[in-house]
Order: sequence, then structure tokens, then C-alpha cells
Amino acid sequence: MQLTTSQWMIDGKRTDKGRVLYVYGEGGSGLGRRVSAHEEHYGQPITDAFIWQPSSPDLYRATDADFAEVVKVAVDLKPDLIWFDTLAKNAVGAEENSARDMTIVVDRMEQLRRATGATVCAIHHTGKDLSAGMRGSNSLIGNVDTNVMCEGAGDRLTITVTKQKNGPKDTKTHFRMKKVGESLVVVDAVLGDAESDELLDSDRKALASLSEVEVPGGTTSTVWLEVSELPKSTFYRCVKKLLDQKLVTNVGTETRPRYVISPSPT
Repeated sequence: MQLTTSQWMIDGKRTDKGRVLYVYGEGGSGLGRRVSAHEEHYGQPITDAFIWQPSSPDLYRATDADFAEVVKVAVDLKPDLIWFDTLAKNAVGAEENSARDMTIVVDRMEQLRRATGATVCAIHHTGKDLSAGMRGSNSLIGNVDTNVMCEGAGDRLTITVTKQKNGPKDTKTHFRMKKVGESLVVVDAVLGDAESDELLDSDRKALASLSEVEVPGGTTSTVWLEVSELPKSTFYRCVKKLLDQKLVTNVGTETRPRYVISPSPT
């Protein structure tokens, strides 16, 4: 992943390249395999623009003076993106259910954002009840600009924007987990394997449009056709192909079909 030019295209979306500071509090033993899989899949090395930080700056327990030193180091590294993996491992001692404690943690991340100009993200787990969202105090969701839910089953991964301060929410993007070497690489759901690579642009457009209007119980072909903006004959050809490749499932009947993005294999 050469991070040198200003922009590249990922799945048709313009994406800025930049310098990444990844602060990991767990899973360090598997990072080497992840890096190797990524480099093998993309055929490019991960450069020094990706900085691994194994020690935690402690977003909660550090004194103001100590955290000021953390901020100074981050500024010197000039990151465009800072990841904390996970929030709990980088805020040891903070009580997740305490609005006061979580406000301190989020404020520390905000200090890093203001000082570096970087986007600051943290991975945080849900509880057993997925519908309740992330664990802990509501101040977490209240104090962030964007919240993204990641759900997976089998080799499928769905990313849902559940909060977006300056944009639409409840948008979904689907991915696959592709085995490479001794690890996995996240790839586009449509382009995840050789069979899917044969899909045409119209097939991809039909699949993307279904994800926009998918509802519990399935979406009717009438609604799906209208949103897809495809010619009728092209649309029904796409539907057949997506059904054949098991990317879409008819949860209705043959005479009254209703369509959903196919569930992940288990």
C-alpha cells in the first residue's frame, strides 16, 4: 500500500491517502500475519507511512502533563489518521458506564485531533445485545461525529453508519473476508472472488441500489427497479445473475418476490 500520491480509487470511491498511526493494545502477535497478507494481496509493501504503536498513551489515567507529551509526539509523526485498538485497552481504569470517565477519554482524542489535524478513530465493542449498540455510557455516542457498526458472519462483513453528524446515516457497505496466506484481507463484496469478478457494472449498480432500499422482509422488484435506474430488461438480467451467484436472496415467493442482500454463510 504505497501511500505517496494524494488520492486513489477504492471500489469507485475517491479515497485520500495519508499517514496512519495505529495504536494497538491487543492482538500484536497477529499483526505480522496481517501485514504479510495485505502485501501479498495487493503486491505492494506497507511503507513507513503506516506507524505501529504498541504502547498505550492511556487516554484516561495519564496526567495532563504526560498527555501533553503524547500529543507532542503525535504532532511530530504528522499522521492523517489515528486508530486506537481498542478503546478499552487504551483507556485502562476508565469506567465505561460513567459519563464523566468517557467524556475525559473522548476529550483526550479530541485534543489529538485538534493538535494533529488527523481523523481520530477508536474500535469499541458492543455488548451481548447488538441492538443496544456500543457498550457503556451514552456520552460515547453523544460526543463523536461518526459511529460505524461492523457486523460479520462467515466470510461476510457489513459496515453500517449509525451516526453521521454532517451526512446521511443507516447507509450500508458490504465486504468479504478473503483468506490470504495465514490471515485475511477485507475486499469488496462483489469483487471478492473469481466468480464475482465477472459481474458487469450494471450488476454492481443493481446490487448497490438494493443495499440502499433493503428493508426487513425484503424489497419488491418494483421499488428495486425504480431505485436502480436501469432499463427494465437489464435490471431483470442483473437480478437473475445476482440470484444465481447467491449475492441476493428472494425471501418472498416466485409470484411475489421480495429481495434482500444474501446473508453471510455460517
